[in-house]
Amino acid sequence: MQHRRLAPALLLAFAFAPAASACSVPGTGEGGTAARGEGAAAEETVGEEGAQEGGADRDDTGAVLGTVSVDGAEYEITEVRNCVPLEQVGIERELELQGFGDLDGETVQVDAYVQTIGGASMDSVSWSGPEGVFGSGQGAAGSGQEVALEVSGDQVTGSAVLGDALAGTETVSVELTLPVPDELVDCHV
Repeated sequence: MQHRRLAPALLLAFAFAPAASACSVPGTGEGGTAARGEGAAAEETVGEEGAQEGGADRDDTGAVLGTVSVDGAEYEITEVRNCVPLEQVGIERELELQGFGDLDGETVQVDAYVQTIGGASMDSVSWSGPEGVFGSGQGAAGSGQEVALEVSGDQVTGSAVLGDALAGTETVSVELTLPVPDELVDCHV
Protein backbone atom coordinates (compact mmCIF):
# COMPACT_ATOMS: atom_id res chain seq x y z
CA MET A 1 0.00 0.00 0.00
CA GLN A 2 1.35 3.41 -0.93
CA HIS A 3 1.31 6.26 1.59
CA ARG A 4 0.72 9.77 0.39
CA ARG A 5 2.06 12.82 2.16
CA LEU A 6 -0.46 15.33 3.41
CA ALA A 7 -0.19 18.89 2.20
CA PRO A 8 1.34 21.26 4.79
CA ALA A 9 -1.86 23.34 4.90
CA LEU A 10 -3.90 20.23 5.71
CA LEU A 11 -1.43 19.27 8.44
CA LEU A 12 -1.79 22.74 9.95
CA ALA A 13 -5.57 22.45 9.88
CA PHE A 14 -5.37 19.11 11.71
CA ALA A 15 -2.86 20.50 14.20
CA PHE A 16 -5.15 23.33 15.21
CA ALA A 17 -8.41 21.39 15.07
CA PRO A 18 -8.20 20.34 18.77
CA ALA A 19 -7.80 23.97 19.84
CA ALA A 20 -10.68 25.08 17.65
CA SER A 21 -12.90 22.23 18.78
CA ALA A 22 -12.41 23.24 22.40
CA CYS A 23 -14.29 26.40 21.60
CA SER A 24 -18.00 26.04 21.23
CA VAL A 25 -20.62 28.21 19.68
CA PRO A 26 -23.39 29.02 22.18
CA GLY A 27 -26.27 26.61 21.94
CA THR A 28 -24.43 23.83 20.10
CA GLY A 29 -24.02 21.55 23.08
CA GLU A 30 -20.96 19.66 24.22
CA GLY A 31 -17.90 21.47 22.89
CA GLY A 32 -19.02 21.31 19.26
CA THR A 33 -18.94 24.06 16.77
CA ALA A 34 -21.89 24.90 14.58
CA ALA A 35 -21.70 25.48 10.88
CA ARG A 36 -22.48 28.99 9.80
CA GLY A 37 -26.16 29.71 10.13
CA GLU A 38 -26.78 26.77 12.48
CA GLY A 39 -25.50 28.67 15.52
CA ALA A 40 -28.24 31.28 15.36
CA ALA A 41 -30.96 28.66 14.98
CA ALA A 42 -29.54 26.62 17.85
CA GLU A 43 -29.41 29.71 20.05
CA GLU A 44 -33.08 30.45 19.38
CA THR A 45 -34.08 26.96 20.52
CA VAL A 46 -32.00 27.14 23.69
CA GLY A 47 -34.05 29.97 25.14
CA GLU A 48 -33.10 32.60 27.72
CA GLU A 49 -32.36 30.13 30.52
CA GLY A 50 -30.05 28.06 28.30
CA ALA A 51 -28.25 31.15 27.06
CA GLN A 52 -27.48 32.13 30.64
CA GLU A 53 -26.32 28.62 31.49
CA GLY A 54 -22.57 28.29 31.60
CA GLY A 55 -21.89 31.58 33.37
CA ALA A 56 -21.45 33.67 30.25
CA ASP A 57 -21.36 37.41 30.71
CA ARG A 58 -24.45 38.31 28.73
CA ASP A 59 -26.93 41.12 28.86
CA ASP A 60 -30.51 39.93 28.18
CA THR A 61 -31.05 43.03 26.04
CA GLY A 62 -28.23 41.97 23.68
CA ALA A 63 -26.13 44.92 24.79
CA VAL A 64 -22.67 45.27 23.34
CA LEU A 65 -20.07 44.03 25.84
CA GLY A 66 -17.00 44.33 23.64
CA THR A 67 -15.81 44.91 20.09
CA VAL A 68 -13.56 43.29 17.55
CA SER A 69 -12.21 45.09 14.51
CA VAL A 70 -11.00 42.86 11.64
CA ASP A 71 -9.18 44.75 8.88
CA GLY A 72 -11.29 47.78 9.79
CA ALA A 73 -14.68 45.98 9.89
CA GLU A 74 -16.25 46.42 13.36
CA TYR A 75 -18.06 43.55 15.09
CA GLU A 76 -20.08 43.77 18.29
CA ILE A 77 -19.54 41.10 20.95
CA THR A 78 -22.68 40.42 23.01
CA GLU A 79 -21.56 37.37 25.02
CA VAL A 80 -18.23 36.68 26.75
CA ARG A 81 -17.11 33.56 28.61
CA ASN A 82 -14.21 33.51 31.06
CA CYS A 83 -13.14 29.89 30.63
CA VAL A 84 -11.40 27.76 33.22
CA PRO A 85 -7.98 27.58 31.53
CA LEU A 86 -7.29 24.26 29.85
CA GLU A 87 -4.38 22.51 31.56
CA GLN A 88 -1.67 21.38 29.16
CA VAL A 89 1.91 20.34 29.83
CA GLY A 90 4.27 23.26 29.21
CA ILE A 91 1.47 25.81 28.80
CA GLU A 92 0.38 28.07 31.63
CA ARG A 93 -2.79 29.99 30.81
CA GLU A 94 -3.59 33.00 32.92
CA LEU A 95 -6.76 33.89 31.02
CA GLU A 96 -8.91 32.24 28.35
CA LEU A 97 -11.82 34.24 26.92
CA GLN A 98 -14.43 33.37 24.31
CA GLY A 99 -16.45 36.21 22.80
CA PHE A 100 -19.51 35.78 20.58
CA GLY A 101 -21.54 38.10 18.43
CA ASP A 102 -24.13 37.92 15.68
CA LEU A 103 -23.80 39.23 12.15
CA ASP A 104 -26.95 38.83 10.05
CA GLY A 105 -27.85 35.56 11.78
CA GLU A 106 -24.33 34.14 11.68
CA THR A 107 -22.22 33.71 14.80
CA VAL A 108 -18.83 35.40 14.96
CA GLN A 109 -16.31 34.30 17.58
CA VAL A 110 -13.07 35.63 19.01
CA ASP A 111 -10.86 33.72 21.44
CA ALA A 112 -8.08 35.35 23.46
CA TYR A 113 -5.47 33.52 25.53
CA VAL A 114 -3.01 35.18 27.89
CA GLN A 115 -0.42 32.45 28.37
CA THR A 116 3.18 31.37 28.64
CA ILE A 117 4.60 28.41 26.75
CA GLY A 118 7.84 26.96 28.04
CA GLY A 119 8.25 30.04 30.22
CA ALA A 120 7.95 32.54 27.33
CA SER A 121 4.98 34.88 26.90
CA MET A 122 2.97 33.54 23.94
CA ASP A 123 -0.45 35.20 23.97
CA SER A 124 -2.80 33.95 21.29
CA VAL A 125 -5.93 35.16 19.46
CA SER A 126 -8.25 33.41 17.02
CA TRP A 127 -11.15 34.73 14.94
CA SER A 128 -14.04 33.09 13.10
CA GLY A 129 -16.23 35.37 11.02
CA PRO A 130 -17.20 36.24 7.45
CA GLU A 131 -13.50 36.61 6.56
CA GLY A 132 -12.88 32.96 7.48
CA VAL A 133 -11.10 31.25 10.37
CA PHE A 134 -7.84 32.84 11.47
CA GLY A 135 -5.42 32.32 14.33
CA SER A 136 -2.03 33.30 15.61
CA GLY A 137 0.78 30.89 14.93
CA GLN A 138 -1.01 29.16 12.05
CA GLY A 139 1.62 29.41 9.38
CA ALA A 140 1.05 32.75 7.69
CA ALA A 141 4.17 34.76 7.20
CA GLY A 142 4.64 37.02 10.19
CA SER A 143 1.67 35.68 12.14
CA GLY A 144 1.96 34.24 15.60
CA GLN A 145 4.61 36.71 16.67
CA GLU A 146 2.41 39.75 16.38
CA VAL A 147 -0.01 39.31 19.29
CA ALA A 148 -0.22 41.92 22.02
CA LEU A 149 -2.81 41.46 24.77
CA GLU A 150 -3.11 43.54 27.91
CA VAL A 151 -5.24 42.73 30.95
CA SER A 152 -6.26 45.81 32.88
CA GLY A 153 -8.66 45.18 35.74
CA ASP A 154 -11.75 43.58 34.27
CA GLN A 155 -10.93 44.22 30.61
CA VAL A 156 -8.64 42.79 27.93
CA THR A 157 -7.46 44.89 25.01
CA GLY A 158 -5.12 43.90 22.27
CA SER A 159 -4.17 43.51 18.68
CA ALA A 160 -2.89 40.70 16.51
CA VAL A 161 -2.01 39.76 12.96
CA LEU A 162 -3.63 36.39 12.31
CA GLY A 163 -3.03 33.80 9.59
CA ASP A 164 -5.83 31.90 7.90
CA ALA A 165 -6.26 28.41 9.33
CA LEU A 166 -6.74 26.63 6.02
CA ALA A 167 -4.02 27.69 3.59
CA GLY A 168 -1.86 29.90 5.81
CA THR A 169 -1.42 32.40 2.99
CA GLU A 170 -3.68 35.29 4.05
CA THR A 171 -3.59 37.48 7.14
CA VAL A 172 -6.00 39.82 8.90
CA SER A 173 -5.34 42.52 11.47
CA VAL A 174 -7.49 42.24 14.58
CA GLU A 175 -8.07 44.68 17.43
CA LEU A 176 -10.22 43.66 20.38
CA THR A 177 -11.69 44.95 23.61
CA LEU A 178 -13.43 42.40 25.83
CA PRO A 179 -14.64 42.40 29.43
CA VAL A 180 -13.39 39.70 31.81
CA PRO A 181 -16.45 38.16 33.52
CA ASP A 182 -16.05 37.38 37.23
CA GLU A 183 -17.41 33.86 36.96
CA LEU A 184 -15.25 31.07 35.51
CA VAL A 185 -16.93 28.62 33.12
CA ASP A 186 -15.77 25.15 32.09
CA CYS A 187 -15.77 25.64 28.31
CA HIS A 188 -13.99 22.35 27.56
CA VAL A 189 -16.74 19.86 28.42
